[in-house]
Amino acid sequence: AHLLLRRASAIDRGQFPPPTSFLFGTSTSAYQIEGGYLEGKKGLSNWDVYTHKQGTIEDGSNGDIAADHYHRYMEDIELMHSLGVNSYRFSIAWTRILPSEFDFNVICFS
Repeated sequence: AHLLLRRASAIDRGQFPPPTSFLFGTSTSAYQIEGGYLEGKKGLSNWDVYTHKQGTIEDGSNGDIAADHYHRYMEDIELMHSLGVNSYRFSIAWTRILPSEFDFNVICFS
């Protein structure tokens, strides 16, 4: 994050003033940043199963922690805000919403 902030600090949005309706945004993908493996009643995704199968990923990497957005989302959003971001597109793992076929997980929305 510190490297990102050093580079982002070089951005001067005043040099290219966009219209007020301009969305200066970021996006993330659940598996790549979420972490929180099996927390909050999360079920297993195809990627969870695949990356935990010995020998499928050479260095044994998986998304168990990832960027730990599950625990640090407020800090991440504050960083985006400090960069002037006014739009954030994110995904939530379906296995967090529906951990099993008919089990709607209300915990993930609290």
